[in-house]
This record gives sequence, C-alpha cells and structure tokens, in this order.
Amino acid sequence: MLFAITGLQRCTVEGIDGRVGTVKDFLFDDQSWKVRWMVVDTGHWLPGRQILIHPAAIVPLERAVFGLNRGGIPESGTF
Repeated sequence: MLFAITGLQRCTVEGIDGRVGTVKDFLFDDQSWKVRWMVVDTGHWLPGRQILIHPAAIVPLERAVFGLNRGGIPESGTF
C-alpha cells in the first residue's frame, strides 16, 4: 500500500523517557522504495542536530488523532 508520508512531517517523536524531536524527513531505498531511516530534528534537546531512527525502532501507535469532530463522522462515507 502506498500513501503520502508528508502528513507525518513535523509530528512529535517520543522515546521511552521523553520527547526526542519532530519528524523531518524519510530516507528510502532507491530500488525497493522501502523506508530505511526516519530523520528526526532534535530541536532544543540537541540544537542543530538531526538523527536517524531505523524503522525497526518505531513502535505502533496506540491511538490515531485526525482532523474531524465526532459530529462530522456520521455524514462521512462508509466502507
């Protein structure tokens, strides 16, 4: 499944012990198009630095937040 990852840019990245930074970019394998690294801007924690996070270190989200209120959901399409 393909989807745009631009919606993940600037999302907060948290480690086990607190905030690490925000998603800056993704690095892909140019043959398989698999994500190889997530680039994280460390912001005020480590000023001026960007770090690479391997996809194996990314855990599934516990919840998803989206830009709709509950009142608008009944009018949306069904699957």
